[in-house]
Amino acid sequence: MTSISTAELDPAETLTSPAVAPEFEFADLASPFRGWVKLIGPACAVALLAAAFWMAGRGDLDSTFRLLPARPQLWLMLAAYLAITPLCDFVIFRRLWKIPGSGLAALFRKSASNDVLLGYLGEVQFYAWARRHADLAGSPFGAVKDVAILSAMVGNAVTLALLCVAWPFIGHVVIGKAVSPILWSIAVLLGSSMAVGLLRNRILSLGARDCWYVSGIHLLRTLLATAMVALLWHEILPSVAAQWWLLMAAGRQLVTRLPFLPNKDVAFAGLAVLITGSSTEATSAVLLVGTLIFAGQVIVGSVLALAELARSARKAS
Repeated sequence: MTSISTAELDPAETLTSPAVAPEFEFADLASPFRGWVKLIGPACAVALLAAAFWMAGRGDLDSTFRLLPARPQLWLMLAAYLAITPLCDFVIFRRLWKIPGSGLAALFRKSASNDVLLGYLGEVQFYAWARRHADLAGSPFGAVKDVAILSAMVGNAVTLALLCVAWPFIGHVVIGKAVSPILWSIAVLLGSSMAVGLLRNRILSLGARDCWYVSGIHLLRTLLATAMVALLWHEILPSVAAQWWLLMAAGRQLVTRLPFLPNKDVAFAGLAVLITGSSTEATSAVLLVGTLIFAGQVIVGSVLALAELARSARKAS
């Protein structure tokens, strides 16, 4: 065994030389379970699809699905809504990484995972995809993290703006006795956004120009998604004026992002009744669009996950 004398070490060099440490990667921790991870995603998606059909079979949804128009515009609008988030993400990561066109499928799977399985699970899946397929000089973790943080900040800002606009009109009716949860929700939204703003140099790794670009795309995505939901409702129930559906879509964005508001679905259903004045048809239209969006995301996620499994099986064989 060879010993190293302390005289051979230069103290100045030891103190001033930067330590070389391997870069921490979350994907490395999951490497022993990588085979199971690839199976969990599609298995959960298929299970959710089966659960959706089972739930539909239990309830009497005939009256709801009778609202479906025979025109194909509804399905084109639904496809456009499902494509808004992946396309906007593709624009972002195309600028940051110049990802290939194959990354669009990974971004569709990311959107479906976030909506159907668990929030931010899609970011984990996309991070793993980027490590395998994107031509990057460093780790993709920083960019994925920054894009997710900026998305949350833009969503918080839009929610607070909508709350300020809607409060004089619907606050006293919809909120009712839930003033305390609303105030706590506002505090969390403001506090989290202010914390990121104050610590942005420590939290965010992207440059200022890239951060503004990403935030602008996220704002465009939020506005497009809000408008598209309103158009979907209007296509199903055209007797309600489009501007009222647009107001309700803004309320949907507001209600779903308030963290401490209990019974978000109940609060949003009450908002639908208040704005449209038609309790049965309006709530049926809201239920139908929500069901179609959920089913669409489940189908997209299931197909892409099964396709990924098939490719992996072909490579292994």
